Amino acid sequence: MADEAPPTPATGEPAPAPPPPPPPPAPSAKPDADLGEAGTKALKEERAARREAERQLKELAPLAAKAKELEDASKSEAEKLTERLNAAEQRAVAAETNALRLEIAGEKGLTPTQAKRLIGTTRKELEADADDLLATFAPPAPPAPKPGSRPKESLRTVVVASNGDTPKTDMNEWMREQAARKPT
Repeated sequence: MADEAPPTPATGEPAPAPPPPPPPPAPSAKPDADLGEAGTKALKEERAARREAERQLKELAPLAAKAKELEDASKSEAEKLTERLNAAEQRAVAAETNALRLEIAGEKGLTPTQAKRLIGTTRKELEADADDLLATFAPPAPPAPKPGSRPKESLRTVVVASNGDTPKTDMNEWMREQAARKPT
């Protein structure tokens, strides 16, 4: 049933199969003989012109390749310069932003570690973020002294030279001096 043609709507009978394509013409002994004298002459001229065009194409192909190579080289150079310019602009923007971030951190009293955490691109944004950071991570207030207690004194060791010169704070230096002195 699959090999049968579909039925025609009017008669219900299978439609005739399309005719097979005509076979190709048999090649004659001389294909140019069918063209006549004028056709043969024109065909020879066209073939000669084609051979000449192909010869010229072979001569010009290396020149075209060289021109294409030079065009690509100049385009690549321009692209390289464009990429270098874009990279330099990005580094400049990053440096300016970092300098502004550090400047604001210094003004607000932030540490360098805290300065790294500032987010923003404008001065106003960075200042607002610094204020927020300070409010969030404010150092705890020192504990209030107990009533009636004395504050501890800040003591430091000072060694006075035995000859009354300037005071020495380096114990090692003082000991070297003492060892170098001869007993009297």
